[in-house]
Amino acid sequence: REQTLQSIALMREPDAVTLFESLLESREDKERELSVEGLARLEYDASGFAVRMEEEGDENVRLAMAFALVPTGEPSYMQMLVDALDTRRSNQAEVYLYELGRFEGQIAQIYPHLRNPESDIRERLLGVLGRIGDPTARPYVQPLTEDRDTDVASAAVAAVNRSVASSSSVKSISKSV
Repeated sequence: REQTLQSIALMREPDAVTLFESLLESREDKERELSVEGLARLEYDASGFAVRMEEEGDENVRLAMAFALVPTGEPSYMQMLVDALDTRRSNQAEVYLYELGRFEGQIAQIYPHLRNPESDIRERLLGVLGRIGDPTARPYVQPLTEDRDTDVASAAVAAVNRSVASSSSVKSISKSV
């Protein structure tokens, strides 16, 4: 059941809104989490999650709600995702940040967090930006190639290389068309 719900949540299927909404009150934390994720991937008015988040007892569900609320522009929701990079929910946060940057046009909200004082967070953000491969991230990533933390600097070099490779791929595809 959980895998089926996860698959539906990843499909971005507008017809699944009713299913997701029906599971928002589930006793099962994972069902609530996946329902929120599914709704977040759709053009769903997530503004009601701001109030629900305060009442939600499960950290993963709250993080999914932050994912759904980032497009509202309130910086505290992006901050919640970034802060989660330094917790046991780091993988979940990375997936959300990737999706927001790659598919939801929210990549610019990630850039200010590259100045985070925690090197582990900077490194993880660079990993996310590298996987996104957007060449427009390069001016924000490039300065971190000289970070005092060698792991951060290495992650920045890798992210720059991926953005260059991505840019080259786009140019070669454009030329062949």
